[in-house]
Amino acid sequence: MAFVNFGNYTRTNRGNMTITSIGGVSNINGVEYRGNSVQVINGKIIVDGVEVTRLSNEERGRRIDVRVTGNVESISGDIDHIVVEKDVGSAKTSSGDIEIKGSVRGSVSSTSGDITIGGDVAGDAKSVSGSIDVSGMVGGDATTVSGDIKYKK
Repeated sequence: MAFVNFGNYTRTNRGNMTITSIGGVSNINGVEYRGNSVQVINGKIIVDGVEVTRLSNEERGRRIDVRVTGNVESISGDIDHIVVEKDVGSAKTSSGDIEIKGSVRGSVSSTSGDITIGGDVAGDAKSVSGSIDVSGMVGGDATTVSGDIKYKK
């Protein structure tokens, strides 16, 4: 199981991010990280308890894109764009788009981002200001304040 935690960024409006992963590679802004635990704390990237690199001030200010090749138990935080190649237990961002190529065993939500799911969502699919596009069925509610909703009923 891989655990990825991105937190304590010095950039404005950045909060904590956590990915609990079951297999696969985590790719953050084009750089691959493998390990049971990957963290970003105050610009330090730590893999399995060992600091492997530091982010420059310029890198800290950039957009944060995360791609995970395996299944993910949960992913949440202030991430600009999430792509998970397989299934997810749950996913949540405050201001980013979520793209899950498989299914979601729990719920998925984004405050101000679009949600795209390749399979089913067992729980709720919610976005305040984004569209929701689920290729399969939604077991709970699918809601958005200002976006389109598409799923099988």
